[in-house]
Formats: sequence, C-alpha cells, structure tokens
Amino acid sequence: MGIAVTVAMVAALAPTTTQPQPTFCLPEGTDPADRSAIMRLYDVSSFDRTLNMITRPLDADAAGQLRAGVASGRPQVQLSAVVILAYAVKQDALPGGNATVGIARAIAPVAESCTDTVRLHARRVQWILRVKSVEDPAARAAFLAPLLNERGVDGVYYAYEAVDRLSELGSDGERVLASFVAEETKRSIDPEILGRARWALRKISLSRQVERSGPADAVAALVAAVHTPTHRRMESEFSRWVVEQLARRRPEADSQLRGLVRDDGLTDDVREAVRFALTDGSTLVRWAW
Repeated sequence: MGIAVTVAMVAALAPTTTQPQPTFCLPEGTDPADRSAIMRLYDVSSFDRTLNMITRPLDADAAGQLRAGVASGRPQVQLSAVVILAYAVKQDALPGGNATVGIARAIAPVAESCTDTVRLHARRVQWILRVKSVEDPAARAAFLAPLLNERGVDGVYYAYEAVDRLSELGSDGERVLASFVAEETKRSIDPEILGRARWALRKISLSRQVERSGPADAVAALVAAVHTPTHRRMESEFSRWVVEQLARRRPEADSQLRGLVRDDGLTDDVREAVRFALTDGSTLVRWAW
C-alpha cells in the first residue's frame, strides 16, 4: 500500500498498512534540517501521533507549509507532507476556498517523478481526491466496487480504502459490500478484506439503527457495540469508529464515555480514542477510521 530513511518507512513498506504510522524515531544520521522540518509539519498540522490522525482543521498556513514540504525535493520531508495531506483530505480537514485545488497541483509532480515511496503515497492522495469528486452516492459506490478486488503493488491499500468509503454510502455502499461478501461461497477472497467488508456492513446497520432511535437508545446501542469479539486491527478500527459516533452525541454520551475510559476490556488505542472523544475539539474533523 524506496527509500529507507523516512519518518515512516517500515509501515510504508508493509503491504497491509493503509497509512504509515508516524514516528520520530528517525534513523541515525538523518539530516537535522529534515528532522526539524518533519516535526514542524506534524506540529503545524495538529497531527496526534498517538491517535494517528489530524485533530483539528488545517488553516491556510498549515496547508501552505505542507505544500512546501511536498515541493521541497527532500524525500523524507516529502513523504511526511504527503502522508499528512492524505489524512487531511480523508478527514475533510483542509481549509476552505481553493485548498483542494492547491493540494492537487502540489501533489501532481511528485506523483509522477519522485522516489518510489513518495510517488506511491502521492498517488494515494490523488485517488482520495478522485473519490471525493464523485458526489453521487450510487456513482461513487460503482466507482469503488472494482477496487475491492484490487491487487498489485499498492492494491491492498485501495481495497481497504474502498471498504471504508463504501461504509459511508448507506444503502448504495451496502449493496456493493453485501454482493462482495456473498461471493465468498463462489471464489477465494482475501480473508482480511472479507472481514473488513463484514465490519463495514455492521457500521451501516448500526448507523441505521442509531438514526431511527431516540438519543438515549442511540447512545446505548453504540456503547454496546464498542466491545468486539477479539482485538484484531479491523475490530479495533470499528470500535474507534463507534467512539467517534458517541463523541458526536455529547453531552448525552458523556457519562458512558467516562465509563469506557476505565474499561479494561478495551485496548489502549480504543481508550485513547475515548479520552479524545471527551475533549471539546473532538468533532472538529472527521476521524481517520
């Protein structure tokens, strides 16, 4: 979903990772100027490295610094800038005006003529922008459907992302996902993608249930859904998505969220998401899961 001296190189090379995990454990010998530039990009973008997402909308200055990072010609800095921009686009965290156009223009050159890793991630940003440009839910679902079977150098990334984007499309996404899951009886399907598709269908059904419920019943349904049978990555991501839905139902959900912070049955990353949900800025952007 290259170079070996980037802020997120190990995760960037892993075929089943949707985005590299940001870390500042840079290799020995990293140029101090690059190190400072990378740290500055994450800071100006309000990127929480524990939550692995942007926590508030970018302003024009932050967007400008990210564009400059992309154009810097320094691979480590470029990769960090491109990765952050991918999150910003996914999380609807870009500033208003023509920010999207500016990002697309900045990304275009490195998507064609940069190091392999930077080019790969730049093309991911272009793809996310392309998906968002298809506004009709049915048309977007049709665009995403073939990607569930995507293979190749970065195929798993697009398959995972297609599942996540389909889960946002209600009945249009549900039809595509249900059809994909039904194919299990006829052919071999990657078990990880199949599992993610099933959890995506659970998101859709839970969203529908919550929409039809009163405030108290909606919160109760979400709290009951936070716990999953295992702590696999796909289930942890589902739990964090549920926590985001609870964050959007504050203050009604405050007492339940405070209880979840102390719940030893949840993984550390889910409890960290709960802590964030209890902050005043937790709904300023879409979460990354």
